[in-house]
Amino acid sequence: MPLHSPSSHLLRAGWLILLLAWVLAACLAPPTATPAPPAPTLPPTAAPTSTPAFPAATLTITQPQPGDVLDITRPVLVAGEGEGLFEGTLVVQVLDAKRHPLVEVPLTLEGEEVGVGGHGTWSISLDLSQAPAGTKGWIVAFSTSPKDGSRVAEAQVEVIFGSR
Repeated sequence: MPLHSPSSHLLRAGWLILLLAWVLAACLAPPTATPAPPAPTLPPTAAPTSTPAFPAATLTITQPQPGDVLDITRPVLVAGEGEGLFEGTLVVQVLDAKRHPLVEVPLTLEGEEVGVGGHGTWSISLDLSQAPAGTKGWIVAFSTSPKDGSRVAEAQVEVIFGSR
């Protein structure tokens, strides 16, 4: 068959139409979904935990007891407990009958985690020799807020200054 014969043109045109049909079919066919790689699996994690609430600030005086007569001729033990205090700090005061301070001493609780609100104890020996014998007074323990200086916890015990 000669190269330029009418049948060769038809043959070429047929191949060209076939090629065009194949290209169009490939372009118009919906894409085939390729499976996505599996998502990486993460190790299991613990359930989120909430931050424990900071305990309410509390203070107690365990020694002396209300109404005790304190021997002002020798040091007097003053003791108690506290919890939820900023950095575990407190102040102990001895007040006279007119509630004027005779003694004021800053203290820190003793115990585990007292600096972050944990429970602890405190104690101190106080010289009460300047207290007027035979009068009433108060032992006061308190802790203040670091924000505004207000008292967030307080305990008081009424006592009598005297000698035994």
